[in-house]
Amino acid sequence: MNYEFDIALSLMKTMRERFFFNFNVSLSILGIIVGVAFLVFALSVYDGYVKRIETIIFSFYPQMTLQNDTTTDENDDLSFLDEEEENACDSICAGQIVLKQAEDNSSLNNLTGTPFDFKQYLIIESLLKGKDNILYVNPIVFEEKHFTYSYYKNNEKITTASKLRVLGVDSKDGQHFVPEIERIISDPSLLNSLSKNARVVILSVELYKDLFGYVPDKISKPFVFQIGDEMLQVIGVFKLGIHNIAKNMIITPLPVAQNLFDLKDGASFLGVSLKEPYKAKETSKEVEKRLAEQNILVFNWLTVAEELFNSLSFYRQIVFVTLLMSIVITAFNIYNNLTIMILERQSLIGILMSMGVKKSAIYKIFLIVSQIEAVIGVTIGLIIGGLGGYAFSRYSNQTLEAFLPVQDASIAIDAISVIGIMIFVGMVCAVTAYISARKAANLDVVQCLQSE
Repeated sequence: MNYEFDIALSLMKTMRERFFFNFNVSLSILGIIVGVAFLVFALSVYDGYVKRIETIIFSFYPQMTLQNDTTTDENDDLSFLDEEEENACDSICAGQIVLKQAEDNSSLNNLTGTPFDFKQYLIIESLLKGKDNILYVNPIVFEEKHFTYSYYKNNEKITTASKLRVLGVDSKDGQHFVPEIERIISDPSLLNSLSKNARVVILSVELYKDLFGYVPDKISKPFVFQIGDEMLQVIGVFKLGIHNIAKNMIITPLPVAQNLFDLKDGASFLGVSLKEPYKAKETSKEVEKRLAEQNILVFNWLTVAEELFNSLSFYRQIVFVTLLMSIVITAFNIYNNLTIMILERQSLIGILMSMGVKKSAIYKIFLIVSQIEAVIGVTIGLIIGGLGGYAFSRYSNQTLEAFLPVQDASIAIDAISVIGIMIFVGMVCAVTAYISARKAANLDVVQCLQSE
């Protein structure tokens, strides 16, 4: 095997060995680099975009939602609930809040339910404790209301009135919330303040910019933000990534949100965080059975986002297959270059065959050549594609942020896709090498020796 490897390297070098690889081999490697780089670039940007959408949804929308059902008559028409579910994804994409504003405190939920009280929460928490795929069950307030609020700008008190979208959250450990706001708030001190039920508030960057005209990297000194009779301290800002939803959104501890909406110990609904979010449908059915006697409506995030993610997955497959074809086309280039190499090195091939080198060794030599080209091409292509995706995402986030429907999307490189690309390129090169090697092995020895 050692002599076969040495022969393969000698075939790849230039005739005078001034360069490590001859022109034809370099051209083959370049073709692989271009194909892999474009494929990795497209997938990394696309997967990063999808990952960002997932992060946004999970950071403000529970993976599973439990709502009170006040409907007691089995003959009541609930067809409008199906219509609400079908339109929910469109509402999110259009930037509309999923939960409708309540005109009174008796019906704060999006559907027909009444607010949860603390007693109900304890009962449901005990029923779901230890259930497979369930991590946390927490009460949530997520409502929109017209508030009068005041703040200080340049030492001047400003009072204004507008709708605020309030997300009230709770956490037992200060690290894990429902919904998973830790995805968009990375500062542990901010999360800890929310979990301790302090009189604090975190503003969206869109709302902060609308109020003060700029967005700070970090709020070093908290300042007063009064909403109605509630005196709160602004301790930070968060960036959700969708302007239309976050433009008037604030995050507070659960007790603060309860006071703002006069809920006492109540909540808009109960949110559930799952170990495997994409199994939300199956888990929802099991939870419905377990809570059958509690008169509870169970919803999951796939109800509003499954169609969107299925479409994105389908588009990804189209992109993946289309760009893989560019690598298949590169195989023709590799074949042509190997054919030229055979013509240029006929005398060397003839000498090897006259020395008793078997046809199987010829096949191995060409296979080694093809795999060296594949390894070098894939490695460089992965690096260039990854760096290109990173540069593009950074440019789009900084320069085109105002025009993008989803902001702050970074790249995401899927390990399985990378392994698949490596295997595919290796197989394509191996098949091409086999065809070329077969052609070389069938050459006439005498004609090869006379070709010098």
